Amino acid sequence: MVKGLGVLFGMHFKVHDINSARFLWKTIPSSIKESKPEITAVWKIGQQLWLRNYGGVHEAIRGYEWSQELQGFISAFSELYTKEVFQLLVSAYSTISIEDAALFLGMSKDDATSYVLQQCWTVDSSSGMLTVQKQPVVTEQKLDPRKLHQLTKFHSPFNLSPNHLHRTPPPSNLLQPSKIPTQF
Repeated sequence: MVKGLGVLFGMHFKVHDINSARFLWKTIPSSIKESKPEITAVWKIGQQLWLRNYGGVHEAIRGYEWSQELQGFISAFSELYTKEVFQLLVSAYSTISIEDAALFLGMSKDDATSYVLQQCWTVDSSSGMLTVQKQPVVTEQKLDPRKLHQLTKFHSPFNLSPNHLHRTPPPSNLLQPSKIPTQF
């Protein structure tokens, strides 16, 4: 039961549905909450997520001796959460103090500095500031523009040419099984 509830809470946390996790907590009988301290410990993580207390989330994770049943799940969540918070820092800051980065990432100053240096950030030791390295966004177009044009004509209910309005039948080459695009 503990593992099932812990995983259910974790799934809500993973998809950022803290409100559903709150309602789940309210539906658990008091007798289970009192007899299963690990469930209460999982909920402490949820409380910190609700408050957006980034450092508190890491403290709640480290503040309990997790059972073998939940250890792997909690570790995976912790790693995912650290990566998400790191991406938040990348998008929100151009510079940040080492202390603040360590708090957000739930690490010591040295560990946080090492972590961000691996991500190509720079550190100014004299001021204790980190300079964020924005990663370029790479998008890959997998659809040939000609096919996009054909699909647009096919899905458009009307051909809106100035001289007439009529339904456009799908191109015959799109209806052949070998010609149906499988990747977009």
